[in-house]
Amino acid sequence: LTYGGTQLASLNVLALIPARAGSKGVANKNIKLLGDHPLLSYSIAAAKLSSYINRVIVSTDSEDYGVVAKSYGAEVPFLRPQNLAQDESTDIDFFRHAYNWLKERNYTPDLVVHLRPTTPLRDVSVIDKALAFMIENPQATALRSAYKTHLTPYKMFRVTDGFMRPFLSINDVEEFYNLPRLDFKNILKNSI
Repeated sequence: LTYGGTQLASLNVLALIPARAGSKGVANKNIKLLGDHPLLSYSIAAAKLSSYINRVIVSTDSEDYGVVAKSYGAEVPFLRPQNLAQDESTDIDFFRHAYNWLKERNYTPDLVVHLRPTTPLRDVSVIDKALAFMIENPQATALRSAYKTHLTPYKMFRVTDGFMRPFLSINDVEEFYNLPRLDFKNILKNSI
């Protein structure tokens, strides 16, 4: 496979794994054990098993998380600033920080693979197929994994002023949320 005339295997392909401390839902979730290993380790292992990823960096705000990440073979060349490790912080915040930090040190990846620790059970061949797809389709600027789900947002509600209101709407269809689930085909859920 080639990318702009360059072999995929010779590209700088970075796996960037976000692992901030301070989760409100599950304390220290990124280093909680899943089986015999911390959650974070599965994303590191997937990146290291990829045929194309040649650098694995964990972006964390925690020295303790950094020690765990390094013990599984990832680099932790910086600690993420606290203002980029908040509940409201966005993915683009930590991406920009990592990209700029690396660029200042003369490293610019050709492709970046975002691997969340909260999706630990991955088929490595899917990562490699995604990278191959990116190379074969230069018009693609990003790729997101998703899976078909039986759930549909057309049957979901939000609470507003104490009342349930449909999350989405369908023009000219009253009580669309009462339609059979099979009427809402091909719903994909983002793999986060």
